[in-house]
Amino acid sequence: MPAGEIRDLLPPDFAGVAPGEERMVGAMLEVHRHLVRVDPRVSGAGGNMLSFEREDDVRRLQALEVKMNEAAVSMHQGRGKKLNEEAAAITRVFEGGVRLVLAAS
Repeated sequence: MPAGEIRDLLPPDFAGVAPGEERMVGAMLEVHRHLVRVDPRVSGAGGNMLSFEREDDVRRLQALEVKMNEAAVSMHQGRGKKLNEEAAAITRVFEGGVRLVLAAS
């Protein structure tokens, strides 16, 4: 079966970006921008700990971490839903009767 015909059988967003992924990327970008902005005011405090000069910078980072964690949960739920929808789409294709034709060499 030609690829074009297979694509016609599947939903247009098949294997596309899952809901929530854009939100996760945005949250990660916000954390990155914050850390770049406060970089001169941050120093290592041993191990994986950081020492911030300003408490506001710490609070902002903590708020961004919460936002990123919420986005991660949303992304994982969206991926699960999308995988279920894609599995159902493939099942419908096969239940609809796919003809397999062997090409002669």
